[in-house]
Amino acid sequence: MNLFDHFGLPIIEATADEAMSLSGDFPEPRAALVRVLDPPVDSWAALGAAGFIVKPAWVTWLARIDDEQSDLLTRSSRQVNRAWRRAEKAGLRIEVQESIQEEHLDTFFDLYEKRIEEMAYGVAFARQAREEILHGGQDYAVFAFDGDRMVGGCLCQRSPEFDVVRVRFSAVELVWREASLPRVLYTRAFDVAREDGFHAVTMGNDPNLYGHMTKPGLFHFKARLGFDPVPAGSLGPRFGGDVADRLLSLDRLTDPTVMLGYADLGEHLNPARADLVTYVFGSNPLVDSDRFRTPRVQTVRTVEWPTGSSTLA
Repeated sequence: MNLFDHFGLPIIEATADEAMSLSGDFPEPRAALVRVLDPPVDSWAALGAAGFIVKPAWVTWLARIDDEQSDLLTRSSRQVNRAWRRAEKAGLRIEVQESIQEEHLDTFFDLYEKRIEEMAYGVAFARQAREEILHGGQDYAVFAFDGDRMVGGCLCQRSPEFDVVRVRFSAVELVWREASLPRVLYTRAFDVAREDGFHAVTMGNDPNLYGHMTKPGLFHFKARLGFDPVPAGSLGPRFGGDVADRLLSLDRLTDPTVMLGYADLGEHLNPARADLVTYVFGSNPLVDSDRFRTPRVQTVRTVEWPTGSSTLA
């Protein structure tokens, strides 16, 4: 076992055997959780019985855009219409760039990094993909301008091998986030995907621990848009892999903290097609579990943390 710092979160890394041998006396009191990386499938049931959540390390949020019921992804939605009216009244220009201009891309990165700096554990990954975005041949952008000033944008990538368009990165100025400009950007991006004949879109890859680098509010936002979380490995190996986490403390996490675990821990599970369950850890016994349901993930299991304590005994 060893303790390591994962973007400000202290984690004990252990093998499956080490993890299952741990009792209530943990070797490092500062740790937020114990993690087993890629646990053998034949250990999943025992890890679950020992209090671990066996889960995909990353999740991708997926939605069909050829589904008539997905009105939150179109301008037939009341919320989307309201957001478009605000943008039009303010005179914003919404521009799709199939060949993304370098100057505009760098301006977007600046805006994106400014938003990331406001997060307690935010990590700005977008600029690392600059050359791929400019020269990969599959990316397009939707930018919003107030006059000559960029006030928001989202970067998208076509993935024809999976019949999806991925929203890779997005950011807007704070005042426009509160005015629902992201809905405008996303619906325009999805319009392009439909025009190109794609049948699904994804809303980013998230580390599967809402309470650290990502927050529970992001989970709720994506669910409200009509997206479903799926194991990220189901859409390519880049963000694949599984972990088993046992939460120890909320000191460095939000209250509540949310994870998505596999519903079935059987040895013959196909993780890429597995059903997921939402786990909500927090001190409020009256937490609104509906905030953490999605069209396909309907089971929510709440774990009440001891009142007045951030550490589970």
